[in-house]
Amino acid sequence: MVGIDGIIVTKLDGTAKGGALFSISNQLELNILYRDWGKADDLMEFSP
Repeated sequence: MVGIDGIIVTKLDGTAKGGALFSISNQLELNILYRDWGKADDLMEFSP
């Protein structure tokens, strides 16, 4: 099995994933590492 160190979420533009992201992070006790607003080169480190 492969361990999971954190969460990377893409395509946050125009979706309801944002709220679910915090619930998943809290439930699985994982950090949110990166986020993407929907463009190919827009992957950025997550900052609450």
